Amino acid sequence: PMRHAGLWYSSFATRREQAGQALALWRETVRRFAAEGPSAQELADAKQFSKGNFILSLDNNSSLAAFLVTMQLHNLGIDYLEK
Repeated sequence: PMRHAGLWYSSFATRREQAGQALALWRETVRRFAAEGPSAQELADAKQFSKGNFILSLDNNSSLAAFLVTMQLHNLGIDYLEK
């Protein structure tokens, strides 16, 4: 599965009266990102966040199980966490 695409997820929270404006901003951000990709700074920030957050994200059984499913979906191999 997913040989040509990966999973992508985003979310935001806002007050009800701002929902239309927030959704329009989200759509524009996704459109820009799809067309142009991330800036060098956005990419560097995302990499730094991922490095710092990865181990902390496996702090409970539910999170670990979800990551094991991700490993399987992407054929990462049983030893991926050890690499």
